Amino acid sequence: MLFRSGGNQAVTWTVSGSSGGVLSISSFAPAAGTVSSMPSTVDVTFSESSLDTSSDSSSVLNVSNYSYSCSGTNYTPSSVALVSSGTVAVSLPSVSLASGASCSLTVSGSVHDGAGNSLGGSTQATYTMSGSSSGGWNESGTVTLTSSYGNTYTGSGFYD
Repeated sequence: MLFRSGGNQAVTWTVSGSSGGVLSISSFAPAAGTVSSMPSTVDVTFSESSLDTSSDSSSVLNVSNYSYSCSGTNYTPSSVALVSSGTVAVSLPSVSLASGASCSLTVSGSVHDGAGNSLGGSTQATYTMSGSSSGGWNESGTVTLTSSYGNTYTGSGFYD
């Protein structure tokens, strides 16, 4: 509230909508980095709790605003659901990957909050597989694994 000089008139401004800032992503869970297995779901927490959950194309719930890429192959996330105020869960397809392979979840810069503020640019979380590969029976070849503690294991004809 401001008072006019020389008088007792008060002027009040009301600001509606968001803070006027750009929407951002506060966190990905699990956090990006090295993982022992690729997550089946990633929680994306936005900087604001009031998100656009409408059915329009820039809604945080529109699956087309998320992309998932693993070792050069693009996949479509299975679904996106609001799990709490400001957080969505992105369900990812199951993908067999070798150790060292990377997958990235990208959130489109077009998603916006309830006041229309968009991310302004795409935001990405990248996960890299550690340990053994996953996906099936390996009958030939020899694989050597090194644990994070420096232990080395060599084997062949194993289920990975």
